[in-house]
Amino acid sequence: MKVKIGEVFFEQKFLEDEANFLAYLRRVRCNPYDLEAHLALGVIHEYRGQPAQAIGYYWSAYQLDPHDEYIQQRLRELLSLLSQSLPGKLL
Repeated sequence: MKVKIGEVFFEQKFLEDEANFLAYLRRVRCNPYDLEAHLALGVIHEYRGQPAQAIGYYWSAYQLDPHDEYIQQRLRELLSLLSQSLPGKLL
């Protein structure tokens, strides 16, 4: 089954496979410049309902490739959702 995150469809098996998740974590630890691993971890955390963690990995991916439209879109959408859920204003 495919799951839509943003404008992209992902295999549900990819998103739920713990070994896959751990492999991406190892890749990020071994190479902090691994764009694919940061992006995959952002997608996986978003699927798992962990927006703060997803934003962290998407932000790392954005720092590696600030012109990637998918990364920009995911950051905008998640930051917008989080800001709407805040009780009151921060300032």
